Amino acid sequence: VLSIVWSSILLFMISRFVVGFFGGSFSVAQAVIADISSPEDKMRNMGWISLAGSLGMVVGPLLIILLNSEPFSQLGPIPIFIAAAILPLLNLIFFKRVFQETYAIKGKVRFDFSKAFTAFTVVFMDVRTRLLMIGLFLFELGWGFYVQGIPMILGGEYGLSRAAISWFFVLLGAGFS
Repeated sequence: VLSIVWSSILLFMISRFVVGFFGGSFSVAQAVIADISSPEDKMRNMGWISLAGSLGMVVGPLLIILLNSEPFSQLGPIPIFIAAAILPLLNLIFFKRVFQETYAIKGKVRFDFSKAFTAFTVVFMDVRTRLLMIGLFLFELGWGFYVQGIPMILGGEYGLSRAAISWFFVLLGAGFS
């Protein structure tokens, strides 16, 4: 929100970096589901988490459509960014209240930031995980191009409004669901 109010592209890019850095919550949720599910229920529970993600792709654009209508439309994109800031905070509060940590920490733990990068390199040592990571990277790259590019094409080439582009993503998310 501040990047828009202050017209700062640098602040906007920094906020996008932070969002991207913490955007791995879907993978964490899948890991939690894998850990807490019995072998018989694991696939069904993974399906539920995929459904929840797909439904988010429907509800998110619907929320954008709502926030682009009166009386919010007079404020420009600021209500959308405020909602985008509030939703993760509500998510954090929900998880802090509902879930309890199952890992018992033994002794004092010191976070070593450099280990995050060394752990990343370990993934590429095993041929199987290396090939899986390359495939996943290519998939995410293609998906990123699509999700970031399609609004520009729909708006620039076809002159669609933000609401019409949001409806496109509602239908896309409904298809995934």
